[in-house]
Amino acid sequence: MSDIMDTQPTRPKDAALDALYLEAHREFLVRQRSPALALTLSFLLTGAGQMYNGEYLRGLALAALYVAGAAGAVRYGYPVLLWIPFWLWGMADARQGARRGNRALLDRLAAEVAARKPSA
Repeated sequence: MSDIMDTQPTRPKDAALDALYLEAHREFLVRQRSPALALTLSFLLTGAGQMYNGEYLRGLALAALYVAGAAGAVRYGYPVLLWIPFWLWGMADARQGARRGNRALLDRLAAEVAARKPSA
């Protein structure tokens, strides 16, 4: 009985296809976003995680809402809890935004590999 490692593949390796996969993998490694880092940045500064993910307008809007809530709490004596929901939502949204961006990047790269795949 032969070992599974000794068996040959059913088709020869396709160097062009391997190069496409390798190129896509490298691009994914360079351009992917860390959900943990996005969450940490938003923990430290509301909206920073969204900006790290490339969602600049969303990050600025969230930071403005956070500042407005904090300013209202200080100026008008509202409870301090007014700004906490924006802070918490910002952290969760930054984490999800990184995941959404990574999924979209992976889908785009897979489509590019499929489109450039040499026909047999």
